[in-house]
Amino acid sequence: MNSMCRAERSIERRVESGTRRGFSLVEVLIGIIILALAVIPVLDVLLHGFKDQAASANTMVAVNLAMCKLNEIRHTDYHELTALPDTFDWPELPFEGTMTLQTHPDASGKTKDEKSGEVAEVQVKITWFDDKIKKDQSVTLSTLVAKK
Repeated sequence: MNSMCRAERSIERRVESGTRRGFSLVEVLIGIIILALAVIPVLDVLLHGFKDQAASANTMVAVNLAMCKLNEIRHTDYHELTALPDTFDWPELPFEGTMTLQTHPDASGKTKDEKSGEVAEVQVKITWFDDKIKKDQSVTLSTLVAKK
């Protein structure tokens, strides 16, 4: 009981002398404002990072689709290249592709009609609409296919 009396007296002395523990409402509000001002730029950086990551993921998918298409073309006979479709798509993905074929004469200067060692340049372009920036994006890859 004696200790209770000392504790009560200690509290009374603090109240009388004006010393107290804890934070006032103003101090808490100032701390919250400072914390909010520090957190806003961090959140902005994170949001931009998420947007860039999504754009990068679409570009990676487009490059992989173009590489797969070029791989198919590499395994196609030279004389069958012109029979390949110029456009293609993937129904489950929001990507569309086009293929352009251009034949080149060999180093001797002969053209494709002269039965020479021709080389065909094949370009595959993959396009998609980017919702974040509201415009079309594309990736173009090319390869050379030699007549065997």
